[in-house]
Amino acid sequence: MWMKQLKSLKIKEFKCWELFARSQMRNKGKI
Repeated sequence: MWMKQLKSLKIKEFKCWELFARSQMRNKGKI
């Protein structure tokens, strides 16, 4: 059971990181 929670947590972490990386790329494009 806890393995499923761990997996969903990792997915959330990855999505947050993806959004962060995307915004960073956009900021670099502006400069």
